[in-house]
Amino acid sequence: MPDYIRNVHELDRALYVYAVAVANLAAHEVHHFRVVAYRYDTGAPTGIHEWVTSADSGRLVPFGAPWVLWQDVPEPERCAA
Repeated sequence: MPDYIRNVHELDRALYVYAVAVANLAAHEVHHFRVVAYRYDTGAPTGIHEWVTSADSGRLVPFGAPWVLWQDVPEPERCAA
């Protein structure tokens, strides 16, 4: 079931939370991964967060801030019955 996100702040936070979960579960052989969020209505990517192995600690760490491209979609008009 998809996780519906309603604004740019929720998307930014969700990318980080899911990436932390993946980093905690990833095997030691994983040196790089990327979490990608897609728009449900168009399938276009709308957010990416990359993590890499740190040369200092050997642990997976964020590679910069999440990239987010948020485009507001107007609410559908409601018809009066």
